[in-house]
Amino acid sequence: MIAADRDRAASEPLTTRVSRRTVYRNRWMTIVEDSTRLPDGSDGLYGIVTMRPYALVIPVLRDESVLLVDQFRYPTGHFSLELPQGTAERADLSPAETAAAELAEETGAVAAELVPFGTFHPAVGYSTQECFAFVARDLTFGASRPEPSELGIRTYAVAFDELDRMLDSGFVTDLATVAAWGLFTLRYR
Repeated sequence: MIAADRDRAASEPLTTRVSRRTVYRNRWMTIVEDSTRLPDGSDGLYGIVTMRPYALVIPVLRDESVLLVDQFRYPTGHFSLELPQGTAERADLSPAETAAAELAEETGAVAAELVPFGTFHPAVGYSTQECFAFVARDLTFGASRPEPSELGIRTYAVAFDELDRMLDSGFVTDLATVAAWGLFTLRYR
């Protein structure tokens, strides 16, 4: 029944756009403001952030541990422990190519096996951005190549159970890491 309801909502939008204006644009994002008509006939307003999709990687080590990166996140003003992730500079890269590039850039690792295992919208209430999640196995290591905004990034190997505790305690707060680890746990553990 749920699938049928979702199909109906996709074919019969409950909220319609009356007008749209671009509020802000840079090379990473566009923010638009839509004036809308709600199902009861009243007026509504939505701010929508449009960004290119990004890829997230769960780099699995042979000893049931995973690589996490700790990097400074300017918007929150602190370091964030999270799974390697990012958006490709080039829009023509596939999600798998983006995942491989982010893994190498942030950790120096190259995966012999890179398997997609999920897609999600990390901020469905205000953004169209999608995240493509991959599991990386059989890793070999070289030098990382962080971008200038990632200088100071550190890589840590964390046991699966320890990551579970870090998520449960609220020590790891990055939503994409929380969501991807939940999917990984459901599918692989």
